[in-house]
Amino acid sequence: MNAVTGAPRGSALRRLMRKRDIEEYLVDRLIVFGVVEARACERFSVLGRVLDDAELREFYRQLARAEARHHGVFLRLAHRYAACKAVKQRLGEVLDAEAEIVAALPIRPALH
Repeated sequence: MNAVTGAPRGSALRRLMRKRDIEEYLVDRLIVFGVVEARACERFSVLGRVLDDAELREFYRQLARAEARHHGVFLRLAHRYAACKAVKQRLGEVLDAEAEIVAALPIRPALH
């Protein structure tokens, strides 16, 4: 199961990607993948703060930093292919849709 297609949230996010225009599709992919990485960063950060084992805490902190970098890379790439205003607007739309998607899902353990 991969982070975007195997999980219910990821599958729902993938369905948000516009497919009528290749440029829109590219920007949507970059934004959706950026959001997925941001959420993984959040989850790993929580584990990096609460685990008792120092080695595991550091491991998850490092993963969180890596996911934060990935998030940034995806959004910077989106800005290379679309105007800043368009990226911000679409990111807002994706985040609003994600909030609705998450609110409708059952609670379950997930890391990425």
